[in-house]
Amino acid sequence: MSISVNETAPIVPKVRLTHKTILQEPKRKETWKVQAITMLRSAALPIAGAAVMNIAFLQTAMALSYNSTGTPFTNTGLGLPTGIAVDSSGNVFVSNFDTATISKYTSNGTPSATFGSGASFAGIAISNDGSVLVTDTTNNKVLKYSSDGTTSAVFTSLDLANPFGIAVDSSGNVFVTNTSDVTKDVRKYSSNGTSLGIFANTTSGLSSPFGIAVDSSGNVFIGDIDTSKVLKYSNTGTLLQALTVGLLPNSIAIDSSGDILVADSAGDVVVRYDSTGVERQRLSGLTAPSALAIDRSNNLLVASFNENTPVITRFAGSLEPITPVPFGFSPLWALLPASIRCIIKRLQKRK
Repeated sequence: MSISVNETAPIVPKVRLTHKTILQEPKRKETWKVQAITMLRSAALPIAGAAVMNIAFLQTAMALSYNSTGTPFTNTGLGLPTGIAVDSSGNVFVSNFDTATISKYTSNGTPSATFGSGASFAGIAISNDGSVLVTDTTNNKVLKYSSDGTTSAVFTSLDLANPFGIAVDSSGNVFVTNTSDVTKDVRKYSSNGTSLGIFANTTSGLSSPFGIAVDSSGNVFIGDIDTSKVLKYSNTGTLLQALTVGLLPNSIAIDSSGDILVADSAGDVVVRYDSTGVERQRLSGLTAPSALAIDRSNNLLVASFNENTPVITRFAGSLEPITPVPFGFSPLWALLPASIRCIIKRLQKRK
Protein backbone atom coordinates (compact mmCIF):
# COMPACT_ATOMS: atom_id res chain seq x y z
CA MET A 1 0.00 0.00 0.00
CA SER A 2 1.29 3.44 -0.87
CA ILE A 3 0.01 6.77 0.36
CA SER A 4 0.92 10.17 -0.96
CA VAL A 5 -0.18 13.74 -0.31
CA ASN A 6 -0.47 16.13 -3.26
CA GLU A 7 -0.43 19.75 -2.14
CA THR A 8 -1.87 21.23 -5.35
CA ALA A 9 -4.34 19.01 -7.20
CA PRO A 10 -7.88 20.20 -6.36
CA ILE A 11 -9.57 16.80 -6.23
CA VAL A 12 -10.72 14.40 -3.54
CA PRO A 13 -9.14 11.07 -2.54
CA LYS A 14 -9.00 8.28 -5.09
CA VAL A 15 -8.71 4.55 -4.57
CA ARG A 16 -7.33 2.10 -7.11
CA LEU A 17 -8.17 -1.56 -6.67
CA THR A 18 -6.63 -4.58 -8.32
CA HIS A 19 -8.62 -7.75 -8.68
CA LYS A 20 -7.73 -11.33 -9.34
CA THR A 21 -9.84 -14.44 -9.49
CA ILE A 22 -8.59 -17.76 -8.17
CA LEU A 23 -10.41 -20.84 -9.42
CA GLN A 24 -10.89 -23.37 -6.71
CA GLU A 25 -13.11 -26.40 -6.68
CA PRO A 26 -15.89 -26.62 -5.77
CA LYS A 27 -16.25 -22.83 -5.66
CA ARG A 28 -14.55 -19.71 -6.91
CA LYS A 29 -12.65 -17.46 -4.54
CA GLU A 30 -12.25 -13.79 -5.35
CA THR A 31 -9.73 -11.50 -3.71
CA TRP A 32 -9.40 -7.74 -3.93
CA LYS A 33 -6.42 -5.73 -2.83
CA VAL A 34 -6.10 -2.02 -2.15
CA GLN A 35 -3.19 -1.12 -4.39
CA ALA A 36 -2.92 2.59 -3.77
CA ILE A 37 -4.66 5.38 -1.94
CA THR A 38 -3.86 8.95 -2.83
CA MET A 39 -4.92 11.76 -0.52
CA LEU A 40 -5.12 15.09 -2.30
CA ARG A 41 -5.40 18.58 -0.86
CA SER A 42 -8.32 20.67 -2.13
CA ALA A 43 -10.31 23.72 -1.10
CA ALA A 44 -13.23 21.42 -0.35
CA LEU A 45 -11.12 19.06 1.75
CA PRO A 46 -8.64 20.99 3.91
CA ILE A 47 -5.93 19.03 5.69
CA ALA A 48 -4.94 21.91 7.95
CA GLY A 49 -5.79 19.99 11.09
CA ALA A 50 -6.28 16.27 11.16
CA ALA A 51 -7.77 14.72 8.07
CA VAL A 52 -7.77 11.09 9.07
CA MET A 53 -7.63 7.78 7.28
CA ASN A 54 -8.46 4.52 9.00
CA ILE A 55 -8.78 1.47 6.76
CA ALA A 56 -8.61 -2.10 7.96
CA PHE A 57 -8.10 -4.58 5.13
CA LEU A 58 -7.12 -8.24 4.93
CA GLN A 59 -5.85 -8.30 8.55
CA THR A 60 -3.85 -5.12 8.10
CA ALA A 61 -4.75 -1.56 9.00
CA MET A 62 -3.29 1.88 8.98
CA ALA A 63 -4.46 4.93 10.89
CA LEU A 64 -2.91 8.15 9.71
CA SER A 65 -3.69 11.74 10.51
CA TYR A 66 -1.89 14.69 9.00
CA ASN A 67 -1.00 18.01 10.53
CA SER A 68 -0.80 21.16 8.43
CA THR A 69 2.59 20.17 7.01
CA GLY A 70 1.48 16.69 5.99
CA THR A 71 3.41 14.92 8.74
CA PRO A 72 1.71 11.64 9.67
CA PHE A 73 0.73 10.77 13.21
CA THR A 74 2.29 7.35 13.77
CA ASN A 75 1.22 4.74 16.29
CA THR A 76 3.76 1.97 16.54
CA GLY A 77 4.43 -0.06 19.66
CA LEU A 78 0.86 -0.81 20.68
CA GLY A 79 -0.36 -3.99 22.31
CA LEU A 80 -4.09 -4.26 22.92
CA PRO A 81 -4.98 -0.68 23.93
CA THR A 82 -7.75 -0.32 26.50
CA GLY A 83 -7.05 3.18 27.78
CA ILE A 84 -5.74 6.45 26.42
CA ALA A 85 -4.94 9.78 28.10
CA VAL A 86 -3.24 13.05 27.21
CA ASP A 87 -1.18 15.17 29.61
CA SER A 88 -0.87 18.96 29.75
CA SER A 89 2.14 18.88 27.41
CA GLY A 90 0.25 16.93 24.77
CA ASN A 91 1.98 13.60 25.39
CA VAL A 92 -0.25 10.61 24.70
CA PHE A 93 -0.27 7.61 27.06
CA VAL A 94 -1.85 4.29 26.08
CA SER A 95 -2.42 1.34 28.41
CA ASN A 96 -1.87 -2.07 26.80
CA PHE A 97 -4.01 -4.86 28.21
CA ASP A 98 -2.05 -7.86 26.98
CA THR A 99 1.47 -6.69 27.88
CA ALA A 100 0.53 -4.69 31.01
CA THR A 101 2.62 -1.79 29.75
CA ILE A 102 2.09 1.88 29.02
CA SER A 103 3.13 3.30 25.65
CA LYS A 104 4.06 6.99 25.65
CA TYR A 105 4.02 9.12 22.50
CA THR A 106 4.78 12.74 21.77
CA SER A 107 1.94 14.93 20.54
CA ASN A 108 2.87 14.18 16.93
CA GLY A 109 2.80 10.42 17.49
CA THR A 110 6.48 9.64 17.91
CA PRO A 111 7.03 6.77 20.40
CA SER A 112 9.05 8.06 23.35
CA ALA A 113 8.83 5.42 26.09
CA THR A 114 7.33 2.13 27.21
CA PHE A 115 7.02 1.37 30.90
CA GLY A 116 4.97 -0.42 33.52
CA SER A 117 4.61 -3.91 34.90
CA GLY A 118 1.56 -5.84 36.01
CA ALA A 119 -0.99 -8.38 34.83
CA SER A 120 -3.59 -6.62 32.67
CA PHE A 121 -3.69 -2.85 32.38
CA ALA A 122 -7.07 -1.30 31.55
CA GLY A 123 -8.05 2.34 32.14
CA ILE A 124 -5.56 5.19 32.30
CA ALA A 125 -5.72 8.81 33.49
CA ILE A 126 -3.41 11.73 34.20
CA SER A 127 -3.39 13.19 37.71
CA ASN A 128 -3.09 16.90 38.43
CA ASP A 129 0.65 16.64 39.10
CA GLY A 130 1.25 14.93 35.74
CA SER A 131 1.52 11.42 37.15
CA VAL A 132 0.05 8.53 35.19
CA LEU A 133 -2.60 6.37 36.85
CA VAL A 134 -3.51 2.97 35.43
CA THR A 135 -5.83 0.21 36.62
CA ASP A 136 -4.50 -3.34 36.81
CA THR A 137 -7.77 -5.19 36.58
CA THR A 138 -6.42 -8.67 37.37
CA ASN A 139 -4.32 -7.64 40.36
CA ASN A 140 -7.03 -5.31 41.76
CA LYS A 141 -4.68 -2.34 41.91
CA VAL A 142 -4.26 1.20 40.70
CA LEU A 143 -0.63 1.95 39.85
CA LYS A 144 0.81 5.45 39.83
CA TYR A 145 3.82 6.33 37.67
CA SER A 146 5.73 9.50 37.05
CA SER A 147 5.53 10.66 33.45
CA ASP A 148 8.92 9.06 32.72
CA GLY A 149 7.76 5.66 33.98
CA THR A 150 9.03 5.49 37.55
CA THR A 151 6.60 3.78 39.92
CA SER A 152 5.69 6.24 42.66
CA ALA A 153 2.69 4.64 44.38
CA VAL A 154 0.33 1.69 44.38
CA PHE A 155 -3.32 1.97 45.39
CA THR A 156 -4.26 -1.35 46.97
CA SER A 157 -7.53 -1.72 48.76
CA LEU A 158 -10.03 -4.43 49.61
CA ASP A 159 -12.67 -2.39 47.80
CA LEU A 160 -11.02 -2.79 44.38
CA ALA A 161 -12.60 -5.61 42.38
CA ASN A 162 -11.53 -5.88 38.73
CA PRO A 163 -11.05 -2.12 38.43
CA PHE A 164 -11.33 -0.88 34.87
CA GLY A 165 -12.26 2.73 34.13
CA ILE A 166 -10.44 5.57 35.88
CA ALA A 167 -10.82 9.36 35.89
CA VAL A 168 -9.47 12.32 37.87
CA ASP A 169 -11.25 15.55 38.80
CA SER A 170 -9.76 19.03 39.11
CA SER A 171 -9.16 18.51 42.84
CA GLY A 172 -7.11 15.39 42.22
CA ASN A 173 -9.75 12.92 43.41
CA VAL A 174 -9.64 9.59 41.60
CA PHE A 175 -12.73 7.67 40.47
CA VAL A 176 -12.50 3.96 39.60
CA THR A 177 -15.13 1.59 38.21
CA ASN A 178 -15.30 -1.91 39.72
CA THR A 179 -16.45 -4.47 37.17
CA SER A 180 -16.38 -7.85 38.93
CA ASP A 181 -19.46 -10.08 39.03
CA VAL A 182 -19.77 -9.49 42.76
CA THR A 183 -18.81 -5.81 43.07
CA LYS A 184 -20.16 -3.37 40.50
CA ASP A 185 -19.71 0.16 41.75
CA VAL A 186 -17.56 3.27 41.54
CA ARG A 187 -15.02 4.08 44.24
CA LYS A 188 -13.54 7.45 45.08
CA TYR A 189 -9.98 8.04 46.30
CA SER A 190 -7.90 11.01 47.30
CA SER A 191 -4.89 11.90 45.19
CA ASN A 192 -2.62 9.83 47.47
CA GLY A 193 -4.82 6.73 47.25
CA THR A 194 -6.80 7.04 50.46
CA SER A 195 -10.21 5.45 50.01
CA LEU A 196 -13.09 7.92 50.27
CA GLY A 197 -15.68 5.18 49.99
CA ILE A 198 -18.37 4.26 47.50
CA PHE A 199 -19.19 7.05 45.06
CA ALA A 200 -22.03 5.29 43.21
CA ASN A 201 -23.56 1.81 43.15
CA THR A 202 -26.78 -0.04 42.41
CA THR A 203 -28.71 2.00 44.97
CA SER A 204 -27.86 5.18 43.06
CA GLY A 205 -28.81 3.94 39.61
CA LEU A 206 -25.82 1.87 38.51
CA SER A 207 -26.03 -1.64 37.13
CA SER A 208 -22.71 -2.45 35.46
CA PRO A 209 -20.28 0.52 35.34
CA PHE A 210 -17.44 0.53 32.86
CA GLY A 211 -16.25 3.72 31.17
CA ILE A 212 -15.90 6.89 33.25
CA ALA A 213 -15.04 10.55 32.68
CA VAL A 214 -15.12 13.86 34.58
CA ASP A 215 -16.02 17.21 33.02
CA SER A 216 -14.54 20.62 33.81
CA SER A 217 -17.24 21.27 36.43
CA GLY A 218 -16.42 18.09 38.32
CA ASN A 219 -19.48 16.14 37.19
CA VAL A 220 -18.82 12.42 36.80
CA PHE A 221 -20.11 10.48 33.78
CA ILE A 222 -20.33 6.69 34.02
CA GLY A 223 -21.08 4.30 31.19
CA ASP A 224 -23.39 1.44 32.20
CA ILE A 225 -23.04 -1.45 29.77
CA ASP A 226 -26.03 -3.41 31.11
CA THR A 227 -28.54 -0.60 30.65
CA SER A 228 -26.85 1.15 27.69
CA LYS A 229 -26.95 4.42 29.59
CA VAL A 230 -24.56 7.18 30.52
CA LEU A 231 -25.24 8.35 34.06
CA LYS A 232 -24.26 11.84 35.15
CA TYR A 233 -23.49 12.46 38.82
CA SER A 234 -22.51 15.55 40.75
CA ASN A 235 -19.06 15.48 42.32
CA THR A 236 -20.65 14.37 45.59
CA GLY A 237 -22.45 11.40 44.05
CA THR A 238 -25.95 12.75 43.42
CA LEU A 239 -27.51 11.33 40.25
CA LEU A 240 -28.30 14.25 37.95
CA GLN A 241 -29.16 12.65 34.64
CA ALA A 242 -29.52 9.27 32.92
CA LEU A 243 -28.97 9.34 29.17
CA THR A 244 -30.08 6.31 27.17
CA VAL A 245 -27.54 5.96 24.38
CA GLY A 246 -28.41 2.52 23.00
CA LEU A 247 -24.75 1.52 23.01
CA LEU A 248 -22.29 -0.42 25.14
CA PRO A 249 -20.47 2.59 26.62
CA ASN A 250 -17.09 1.05 27.36
CA SER A 251 -15.33 4.43 27.15
CA ILE A 252 -16.46 8.03 27.61
CA ALA A 253 -14.85 11.42 26.99
CA ILE A 254 -16.15 14.94 27.53
CA ASP A 255 -14.95 17.67 25.19
CA SER A 256 -14.49 21.37 25.91
CA SER A 257 -18.04 22.22 24.85
CA GLY A 258 -19.55 19.65 27.19
CA ASP A 259 -20.44 17.15 24.49
CA ILE A 260 -20.36 13.49 25.54
CA LEU A 261 -18.43 11.07 23.33
CA VAL A 262 -19.15 7.38 23.75
CA ALA A 263 -17.20 4.45 22.31
CA ASP A 264 -18.97 1.16 21.64
CA SER A 265 -16.31 -1.43 20.81
CA ALA A 266 -18.90 -4.12 20.09
CA GLY A 267 -20.69 -1.90 17.57
CA ASP A 268 -17.49 -0.44 16.04
CA VAL A 269 -18.76 3.10 16.50
CA VAL A 270 -18.12 6.35 18.38
CA VAL A 271 -21.09 8.66 18.93
CA ARG A 272 -21.17 12.29 20.05
CA TYR A 273 -24.11 13.55 22.13
CA ASP A 274 -24.91 17.01 23.40
CA SER A 275 -25.41 17.55 27.12
CA THR A 276 -29.10 16.63 26.87
CA GLY A 277 -28.40 13.30 25.17
CA VAL A 278 -29.29 14.31 21.61
CA GLU A 279 -27.05 12.59 19.06
CA ARG A 280 -24.94 15.04 17.08
CA GLN A 281 -22.48 12.85 15.20
CA ARG A 282 -21.73 9.22 14.52
CA LEU A 283 -18.30 7.94 13.54
CA SER A 284 -18.43 4.46 12.04
CA GLY A 285 -15.91 2.43 10.05
CA LEU A 286 -13.75 1.87 13.15
CA THR A 287 -12.63 -1.50 14.47
CA ALA A 288 -13.43 -2.09 18.15
CA PRO A 289 -12.91 1.45 19.49
CA SER A 290 -11.92 0.78 23.07
CA ALA A 291 -10.80 4.10 24.55
CA LEU A 292 -11.27 7.82 24.00
CA ALA A 293 -9.39 10.94 25.00
CA ILE A 294 -9.56 14.65 24.20
CA ASP A 295 -6.29 16.51 23.65
CA ARG A 296 -5.42 20.15 24.35
CA SER A 297 -6.77 21.24 20.96
CA ASN A 298 -10.09 19.49 21.57
CA ASN A 299 -9.18 16.77 19.06
CA LEU A 300 -10.52 13.29 19.66
CA LEU A 301 -8.13 10.35 19.99
CA VAL A 302 -9.52 6.85 19.57
CA ALA A 303 -7.66 3.68 20.54
CA SER A 304 -8.84 0.55 18.75
CA PHE A 305 -8.68 -2.79 20.56
CA ASN A 306 -7.88 -5.16 17.71
CA GLU A 307 -5.42 -7.98 18.19
CA ASN A 308 -4.34 -7.91 14.54
CA THR A 309 -4.06 -4.18 14.03
CA PRO A 310 -4.25 -2.01 17.17
CA VAL A 311 -4.17 1.65 16.19
CA ILE A 312 -4.64 5.19 17.47
CA THR A 313 -6.65 7.54 15.28
CA ARG A 314 -6.90 11.29 15.79
CA PHE A 315 -9.86 13.33 14.57
CA ALA A 316 -10.09 17.12 14.41
CA GLY A 317 -12.20 18.68 17.11
CA SER A 318 -13.89 21.46 15.14
CA LEU A 319 -17.60 20.82 14.69
CA GLU A 320 -20.58 22.46 13.05
CA PRO A 321 -23.45 22.11 15.53
CA ILE A 322 -25.90 20.42 13.16
CA THR A 323 -23.89 18.97 10.29
CA PRO A 324 -23.81 15.17 10.82
CA VAL A 325 -20.25 14.55 9.61
CA PRO A 326 -17.55 12.88 11.70
CA PHE A 327 -15.69 15.37 13.87
CA GLY A 328 -15.12 18.35 11.64
CA PHE A 329 -12.87 16.72 9.04
CA SER A 330 -14.31 13.70 7.27
CA PRO A 331 -12.18 10.54 7.51
CA LEU A 332 -11.03 9.19 4.19
CA TRP A 333 -13.29 6.18 4.75
CA ALA A 334 -16.35 8.43 4.61
CA LEU A 335 -15.13 9.94 1.33
CA LEU A 336 -14.70 6.65 -0.47
CA PRO A 337 -17.40 5.71 -3.00
CA ALA A 338 -20.13 3.56 -1.47
CA SER A 339 -19.31 0.71 -3.83
CA ILE A 340 -15.69 0.61 -2.63
CA ARG A 341 -16.71 0.70 1.02
CA CYS A 342 -19.09 -2.17 0.36
CA ILE A 343 -16.31 -4.26 -1.20
CA ILE A 344 -13.94 -3.64 1.70
CA LYS A 345 -16.59 -4.45 4.31
CA ARG A 346 -17.45 -7.70 2.51
CA LEU A 347 -13.80 -8.70 2.47
CA GLN A 348 -13.39 -7.90 6.16
CA LYS A 349 -16.19 -10.32 6.95
CA ARG A 350 -14.39 -13.08 5.01
CA LYS A 351 -11.17 -12.79 7.02
